[in-house]
Amino acid sequence: MLPDISLRGNFTLDEEGGKYCVNTAYIISNPEKYLLGVLNSKLIDYYYRLISSSYRGGYLRYIYQYMEGIPIRRTRNSDSGDMNRHNRMVELVDQMLELNQQLATARTPQARDVLQRHIEVTDKEIDHLVYELYGLTQAEIALVENAT
Repeated sequence: MLPDISLRGNFTLDEEGGKYCVNTAYIISNPEKYLLGVLNSKLIDYYYRLISSSYRGGYLRYIYQYMEGIPIRRTRNSDSGDMNRHNRMVELVDQMLELNQQLATARTPQARDVLQRHIEVTDKEIDHLVYELYGLTQAEIALVENAT
């Protein structure tokens, strides 16, 4: 699931299958956690800003016309490196989903702060894994990191 208008990619996964969208949100009918990790990465955010239009305040529209142009790096089952990266992505996405659930129910500012820092670390791990998946050089990574 994703909002139509957002400052950056805010993709989420409906694992229970009971959610629906009203008005300004969309559903991608692929429950793959690997895809969720890639779509929420800094690299895809950077790329999406290059191919789409932005609106007042830097908002982006996540519509089909632009979404279909996102190059999703597919992993090959025959490549053990690819499968390791795929499996690591799924682990990190599971971790991120769990951390965000815990954050939503955290009762103290200290607990929220600890969880938020853990989320940031996990997010950076996902970003670095995506850079590896796409074969980015250090210069390209710096370009993406400095743009966001």
